[in-house]
Amino acid sequence: DQLGAIADAINATGRDVGVMAPMVSTVDEARQFAQMARDDGLTSVGIMIETPAIVPMIPALKGVVDFVSVGTNDLSQYLFAADRMHPAMGALVDPWQPALLRTLAQITVGAQEAGVEVGVCGESAADPVFSVVLAGLGVTSVSVASGAVESVRGALRTVTSEQAQQIAAEVLTATSSVEAKKTAHDALSLAVSS
Repeated sequence: DQLGAIADAINATGRDVGVMAPMVSTVDEARQFAQMARDDGLTSVGIMIETPAIVPMIPALKGVVDFVSVGTNDLSQYLFAADRMHPAMGALVDPWQPALLRTLAQITVGAQEAGVEVGVCGESAADPVFSVVLAGLGVTSVSVASGAVESVRGALRTVTSEQAQQIAAEVLTATSSVEAKKTAHDALSLAVSS
């Protein structure tokens, strides 16, 4: 019913709308959702990457979906088996955690193999320095609160694609969240000053 209502809204307004399913864990789930969406006439279909189970399967999404969007908050929670709402777990759901950064790199490589776009939504993308790292990893869009748009846009404008890729490569060598964040800040400062 929801997909049909979205299709009706598209037809009534002429807007270009993409639709995505949350919490997808298998290629079969993605395939089933994409078929339902396309049966209702929707042409831009994606899934959220929030469970670690789908990450190694992303290359198999070729021809199944058009895009993926990474929900870093949920992905962190499941990657680290840590309740993101629990105050004692804050360090494990830090977007600068090396395991999450390397998982994001794996997602972008897999998506490139599948020929699908990668977006990131959630609070992590609102960090201007983190957005540069995301761009360097191959993320093509971020969804942020309106108050963060200008600072993210400004940070992304300060570097070339090559510089963002170099910054991301340096960050991926970190073994702690503190080291990853410091590496990113130092590398961005160096890139901006050169």
